[in-house]
Amino acid sequence: MYFFVWLLGEESKQAGKTAFWRLFRYIDGKNAKKMKIKMTVPVAMQIQPVAESDSFCKNNYTMSFFVPFKHQKDAPAPSEDSVHLTVFQPFCAYVRVYGGYSNMKRVEQHYNELVKSLKRDGLGEEDYRTDAIYSAGYDSPWKFLNRHNEIWLISRKQNPIEEEVETL
Repeated sequence: MYFFVWLLGEESKQAGKTAFWRLFRYIDGKNAKKMKIKMTVPVAMQIQPVAESDSFCKNNYTMSFFVPFKHQKDAPAPSEDSVHLTVFQPFCAYVRVYGGYSNMKRVEQHYNELVKSLKRDGLGEEDYRTDAIYSAGYDSPWKFLNRHNEIWLISRKQNPIEEEVETL
């Protein structure tokens, strides 16, 4: 289960700050139970790329925090209208890892590199979603060295639930 904030029409840097602080207030106790919830990783941002445009992406962003397993069944309702709880179904993704501080320019660069690698390996747009990509960060903003970031492209053909059943 994830809780998320969806923002329309904001520039990526401002959207990230706005979404992060709304989600942080939720885990800091601004929820129906006034429950504090430990911060988890990754922090994921859904981005909708725009083909053949001066801008890499639409100004629609969805940031998500993972609800720790021990709170999945009793996660408190958000107090802010812009924070929502949702269940993400298991998925398989093609992933590219990169270090350093991330920004939209670096997300676009690594997205393009991931697509190039997938094409080199014989995969095309029929194999992965292109309507939404995910940028995931695993480190505190106060960590300066050895940062871990990822770009995810969700597989259209691989389903972890089906694969799990097949291996039983």
